[in-house]
Parts: sequence; structure tokens; C-alpha cells
Amino acid sequence: MKRNLCELIALVHHNDQIAMNEIISKFSVQLNSYSYQLNGEDTLQDLKLFIIELVKKINLENFTVKTDKVIMSYISKSLKHEKFKLTSKIIFKKKHTCHLSDAFDLPCDVSAFDDILFKYSIDYLSEEEKSIIYYLFFYGYTVKSVSLLKHLTIYKIYAIRKKALEKIFQKTYSYMKK
Repeated sequence: MKRNLCELIALVHHNDQIAMNEIISKFSVQLNSYSYQLNGEDTLQDLKLFIIELVKKINLENFTVKTDKVIMSYISKSLKHEKFKLTSKIIFKKKHTCHLSDAFDLPCDVSAFDDILFKYSIDYLSEEEKSIIYYLFFYGYTVKSVSLLKHLTIYKIYAIRKKALEKIFQKTYSYMKK
């Protein structure tokens, strides 16, 4: 028996995973198409995560007409907007990166002195601190997305970021004092 989207969304609000999977399967063609068009790493997962967050936030009371067609149109248009955001993020990343080392990229608009100073300062960070600094400040990820990516709590990400920035400041300041 096929359930309509209103029923599925109501079930998702009560943490029904099967209903969520059913909603995602309804948009699988659009998801696969956008993922193919974007040709980026993990774009399909990013789009699925977006649908999950969107469906959990949907308030059915805000819809004057609660038909499948209206709700599908709303979710589809939201997916399309997310695709444009991901596209611009991918284009920006490709245009504004140059190789710093094998593991990380640094935006090209950094002067040579700043680049050398940054390399000197970042060498004192652990791999975890380096990756979090890059995700937050150079790739434009939010703390929440980094916490999901790294499987750490938001508070842990904030603590690591603070510690890493303090280390960078110390090394940069001590170098400038010399």
C-alpha cells in the first residue's frame, strides 16, 4: 500500500526510518541526476542528508494545500537550490586552491610570505587539528558539518579549533618577535 507524503512526513517526525527511506526513494531519480551533474565526491550523500534535514523541518501546518504534488514540488525545488549551492561551492574550491602539500590545499590568494609563515605555523598541529582548520577556514564547512564528517561532537570541534588557533597564533607571534 502506497502512503502519501503527508503520512510519510508525519511518520518521519516520529523517527520512522522506513518512512524516511521511502521519501528518499521517491526522489532517487532527481538525486542521482544531480549527483551525476555535480560529479563531486559524496554529493549523493550530501543531497540525501539535505533531504533528511529538510523533511524533519517541514511543518505541514504551513501548507494550505497538502497534496503530494505540492509537497513533492516543494522538496524538489529545495533540492534544486541545494544543487546550485553545492555547484558554486565546488566551482569556488576548484578555482581558489593551489597545492600546499600532499594532504591539504591552500587558497591561492595568499601572499608568498603568508604562505611560508602559515606552513611554518601549521607544521606544529596534529593531523586532526590541521584537517579541522582546513575544513572550517579554507573549505567553508560549518562546525556542524565537520562534526558529522569527523564523527565528533560540535563541542569537541570547537575545542580542537580553539587549541589549533592558539598554536598557530603562538608560532606566528614567536616568529614575528624574532
